[in-house]
Amino acid sequence: MQDYCGCFKIRERAREFAEQYKIPCWYEGYENIVKNPDVDIIYVSTPHTFHSENTMMCLSNGKPVLCEKPFTITHRHLQKLADTARNKKIFLMEAIWTRFLPTIKKIVEIRDSGSSVRSGLFMLILV
Repeated sequence: MQDYCGCFKIRERAREFAEQYKIPCWYEGYENIVKNPDVDIIYVSTPHTFHSENTMMCLSNGKPVLCEKPFTITHRHLQKLADTARNKKIFLMEAIWTRFLPTIKKIVEIRDSGSSVRSGLFMLILV
């Protein structure tokens, strides 16, 4: 079992990328990686114009997805992905790294506690 793999549409590019970054395994073609039962989750980092298509391919094959931002080009595409993930009960998340910073975690904790925090003229409310 591998910790991570790389995937490209073109076989030679996949092989070169894997060699360059010492990635233990690689796939030619996105269809091959989404159909592999040993793959637990997929990080979509293709150009943003392909995010919707590639993410839907993953969800349609039962794969949880962490998708680079922007999630999609249109709200309609995003809604379709969200509905599919919700209906199939599959994890789907946009890769917003700031969500996991300690400061943000603390703000969420304060928000969830029901108290309001004010600092001078600045007030942050997360909804």
